[in-house]
Amino acid sequence: MLHSQRVWAVKPVPECDVEKLAEDLTEMTWCGCCGFELAKFYLLNDSTSPDGAQEYAIVRKTDLKQVESVTFGWMSEKETLEYLKSMADGSVELCDFKFQLRPDQIQTPEEHGRCYLCM
Repeated sequence: MLHSQRVWAVKPVPECDVEKLAEDLTEMTWCGCCGFELAKFYLLNDSTSPDGAQEYAIVRKTDLKQVESVTFGWMSEKETLEYLKSMADGSVELCDFKFQLRPDQIQTPEEHGRCYLCM
């Protein structure tokens, strides 16, 4: 994870909306403090800037450890959808990175409000 001190506003994504999330991750540029909650994971924007590739840290909700880093900006919508579905059903192969978040780095959009990364 590039931004170990960042705080994210995380929006839950129902598994029935995984197709929309795949489209949004590949077609849109998100502010650096944006995150999504899908199944057992947080997808946290770890991009260096809004005009760069959309890089996301995949963090396990149970222990807040990073388990993957994915550049959705370099993937097709179909590839992203397949990856998200494999995350949700537990079939994706993950590893443990050394990085672990603090609980206060994950906020609801209401808790988060606006920060210097919000657009």
